[in-house]
Amino acid sequence: GSIKISPGAFAILRKLLDVSLGQSHTIRLSGAQSKEIDQLLGKMFESALERKPRAGTIIDGLANA
Repeated sequence: GSIKISPGAFAILRKLLDVSLGQSHTIRLSGAQSKEIDQLLGKMFESALERKPRAGTIIDGLANA
């Protein structure tokens, strides 16, 4: 399936290409942008691995604890 991504989330992803890892913490995302990018990355990992990564479930559980 495809994921729709807003122009704002796309702009954030483009900006991440231009900053160092140390500078990445300065980029602010809205809750919606964070969710969109999270879904996109999840689908990319699923596609690359040809299965759903188990680590995602564990990380989600920790984040919601």
